[in-house]
This record gives sequence, structure tokens and C-alpha cells, in this order.
Amino acid sequence: MAQSDKAGGGGAASAPSPPPAPAPSPKRPSRREEAGPARVRPLYVWVLYYCYIVVYLAAAWLRATEGDLAASDLVDGLVNDHLAVASGSVPRLATYGFVCEGPLTLFMQLATLATVGAEAEALLGYSAFWAVFWLGLLGGGLADAALSELPVTAGPANGAAGLVGALASYYVANWGLEERLAAARKAARRRRSRALSSREGEAEDGAGPLSLSAGRDSLEEAEAEVEVLPLLSVRLEAALSERARGLLSVLTALVVAGQGLLEFGGASGAASWIGLSAAFWTGAILTYGAGPRYEPAAAAGAGAAQDAGAERGDADGLLVVDVCPPARRRAVLGGSTAALGAMVVGWLAWMGADI
Repeated sequence: MAQSDKAGGGGAASAPSPPPAPAPSPKRPSRREEAGPARVRPLYVWVLYYCYIVVYLAAAWLRATEGDLAASDLVDGLVNDHLAVASGSVPRLATYGFVCEGPLTLFMQLATLATVGAEAEALLGYSAFWAVFWLGLLGGGLADAALSELPVTAGPANGAAGLVGALASYYVANWGLEERLAAARKAARRRRSRALSSREGEAEDGAGPLSLSAGRDSLEEAEAEVEVLPLLSVRLEAALSERARGLLSVLTALVVAGQGLLEFGGASGAASWIGLSAAFWTGAILTYGAGPRYEPAAAAGAGAAQDAGAERGDADGLLVVDVCPPARRRAVLGGSTAALGAMVVGWLAWMGADI
């Protein structure tokens, strides 16, 4: 009996069982950014940025320490002297673009690189941006040397013109992307709503509001400020469709870039419109042939686009892909480089230079 009491007492004195562990809190799904064109972090544009500063400071330092003659010798060795180029001094076709006449020209070029250049590199990628800048600069310099009436041309205007042409061509090549992406997003949300609804009629009930909201979302208020006269502007408001808003954005960017290019060319007495035009179209043609062309993943025709978009896409399962084949990009860039080299060699041979 005592043993049983002892056993019973021992059972009553036993340690209580530990409380159950709290249930782990459910993890919140990470927020995914909406699908859109790929962008890279600008890198080479800042290399060019500091190259302009170094060249300008080197000339200023020589002018301050050794006089104007030493600074002039440095600048004269970099400019696009057409007779010197025709005699075989080909490196001038690249170095002339880094010569700035004064602090105003330097400031305008640095501002262009920080805005237009950075945006062009972010959208085009490293290799395409590098090719656009240098081929535009070289093509504009060759056009100046062969066709310009000026004996000497210099300045960064041709490089800026190539970047402006590249941006214009990029927006033309990807015209309507936002509209196609919005349509694909609405279709994906409509399919998801129908999948979550019942088969007895909730799908039809759920599809109605989506179509109405799509119609309402297709028109959005847009504001624009138009300068009628100096210091007199008028603010306009209108309901614009996605295509109209995209066109307005592209036109605004082109007007701003064109105005800056006009001021750039007018501010430099050593810039030629022949070189500016050649550089602009070089950048535009290169970008149209080798630049990225984006399409929503579902519209690209891939059979597994829906599954891939669900894994790597945004919250709606969408993925924007570049449909420009890499082989085409390499062919366009390589062919353009070879064509420009052939034109330089042919022009030098026609001018009787000792190659």
C-alpha cells in the first residue's frame, strides 16, 4: 500500500509536460515588381563622363602652367583636322569628340551624359551603348572630314547626337509595349478571377466588372504644360488612352532632346550639321537593328511562357522578354563596325593617304 502511495505521490510530483510550441507565422509573399523592359546600371557613361573632365582639366592645367601655346598644342592634336585625317591621322576621328571649347560646352556635355547617356545605357545595355557612342562619334567625324566645309571640327555634339538617335529608335522599336503589356495583364487577371469563381455563373459575373474597369482604365487623366510665349504657359488636362499617352511621352522626349541638340550645335562653332546628322542616323539605325525589342512572355509564342512567368514574372505571372536574337545583335554590331572601317580605308585611299 505504501509502495502504491509512493508511486502515486511520485506520479503527482512529476514535471508537467512543456507547452506546445507556437505555430510558425505564415510567411508573407514577397512583393514582385511589375514586368517591364530590362534596365542595367549605367557604367560606361560615367567612364566617358570623367574622360571629358580629365581632358578639359589637362588643357586648363597646361594653360595655367605653361601658357596658351602648350594648351593649344594639346587641343590641336585632338581635333578633327580634316587635312590631317586625310593624310592618315585616323585617331583624330575618335579624339575630337572629347574636346570642349569652354566650361559651357563641358557642362552641357556632362549634363547630356548624366541624363540622355545614362538613360540610353540603362535601356540598351553595355555593348549596344558602347557601340552606339563610338560608331556615332566615328561616323560623324568621318562625315565631317569628307563633306563638311569647315576645315576643323571638334566637340562632343556628334556623340550626343548618336545617343539621341539611339533613344528615338529604341522608343520606335518598342512602340506599343505598354499597351500590349497592359492587355496581357488584364487577360491574366481575368483568367485568375474566372479560375477562383464557381462554374455555375460566378465566372460570368466576375468577368463583367473587369471589362468595365478595363474600359475605365484605358482612359486616364494626363496633364501637359504648353509654353505659348516666353514666361506664358497654359496647363492642359485631357483623358488620353495608353497609346496616346505613350505617343505624348515619346514626342516630349524627342522635342526636349532635339532642342538640346540644336542648342548644342549652336553653342559650338566647330560643329557641323553634316556630322550631327550622320551621328544621329548611325545611332538610330544601330539601335533599330541591334537594340532590344520587348514583348510580353505570353505574346512571344513560347509554350511554357505561362509557367515561366509564374516563377520568374511579376504577381500576374507576366514576363517581358527581349525577342531580338543575340546572333542578329552580333551581326549588326560587327557588320556596322566593319562597314565603317571599310569606309574610312576607302576614303583615305581616295584621298591618296599612305595607309
